[in-house]
Amino acid sequence: MLSLFRQTVKVVNSADYAVDQIKVWSGRKIDIQTLDENLLVNIVLVAFDDHDTIIGFANMNNSGYLECLFVSYRYQHHGCAMLLVQEP
Repeated sequence: MLSLFRQTVKVVNSADYAVDQIKVWSGRKIDIQTLDENLLVNIVLVAFDDHDTIIGFANMNNSGYLECLFVSYRYQHHGCAMLLVQEP
């Protein structure tokens, strides 16, 4: 998930954010323990391809607030994000 996050920020989000912002997001050191704790208290939905590779993920709180949503650049505009946020 961390790899997908960094890849998506660099490839997909580069169209919407300044170079400096992309460098900060993709280059920052992420505390894995804090990330794990955040994921454990929220609803995490993960999409896989036919080879069990993660192609997208969403993280939302129990109220349905979407904290993050990332989809691989290879699967943009294929409905992956829609499926993740529509999941009950």
